[in-house]
Amino acid sequence: MTSSTSTTPTTSNQPTTLLSSDPPASLADSDVDPGVVLGIAVPEGRAATVRDLEVELGAGFPVIRTFSRWDSVFPNADQQALLDAGRTLHMSVRPNASGGRVIQWRDMADAQPGDELYEEFVAWIDRMIDVGPGTYVTINHEPETNDSARNGDADDYVAMWRRFVQLLRERGGEETVVVWTMTSGAFSDGRAELWYPGDDVVDVVGADLYNWHTCQGSDRPWVDLDSLLVEPLNFARDRNKPLALPEFASAEDRNEPDRKADWLRDAAATLARPEIADDLEFVAWFNVNAPGGTWPNCIWSHDSSVESADAFGQFVRDLS
Repeated sequence: MTSSTSTTPTTSNQPTTLLSSDPPASLADSDVDPGVVLGIAVPEGRAATVRDLEVELGAGFPVIRTFSRWDSVFPNADQQALLDAGRTLHMSVRPNASGGRVIQWRDMADAQPGDELYEEFVAWIDRMIDVGPGTYVTINHEPETNDSARNGDADDYVAMWRRFVQLLRERGGEETVVVWTMTSGAFSDGRAELWYPGDDVVDVVGADLYNWHTCQGSDRPWVDLDSLLVEPLNFARDRNKPLALPEFASAEDRNEPDRKADWLRDAAATLARPEIADDLEFVAWFNVNAPGGTWPNCIWSHDSSVESADAFGQFVRDLS
């Protein structure tokens, strides 16, 4: 799911600490196998929202998914608070800026030292590196969607991604973890092959998995997480890469109030299976409702119903 979540820096009354669940500062460097590492995305990446959820659920989220635009402040106050609390960020940067500016992938791939765009590009890379080893980073998640059509085509994207990783490593980011991220549809219909930049420049395969059902005004079948995992997991295994779920969630079924809760219980069972858990880098629940009101019936938040809130609480505790 392409997110247009606002990345306007939040500067007032931000916490400097959250409820501590003692997650490793760098998951990649941890010698402890944490099982399935559970993360979350919350509106605008607010640290206070993460804190409140952790208090409510009695469990921590080691990985926090954040979204930035090309002209965003990074780290903003919320991101810094999360880092200070020992959370690992999966930071996703979209090369679009305020005022309607769209940065072309081909221009990013071709930018040379001295070019304004090159300096902007390496400034982002340096900020990624400065966050610290084990940080997860993505440039332009879900590039195959309509939201990214103005940035270029698959060849442009692959060239940009390869240049991004080249510069990242040249500038000291060997321990920064690059997560190439596509939608579930790209894996099921074969488009992922066209957008894959190569095994040498991908650390983790990422798949954003959603049970949309009817929330987009369509009549999609209800699909469980076990089924959604098949194609992306096979794709990652074929390339000897771990799989991450940078975003996953389910809509409600308005005709069956318990159905999302059941989906969460089934998802917990799926993610606890060793043959799946062993291949997963992390998974992050998308606790953000349809951004911008594009699909107002797509309510992904954990508390979209009493039944779902209860099931999500148990889901988090089971996997923590």
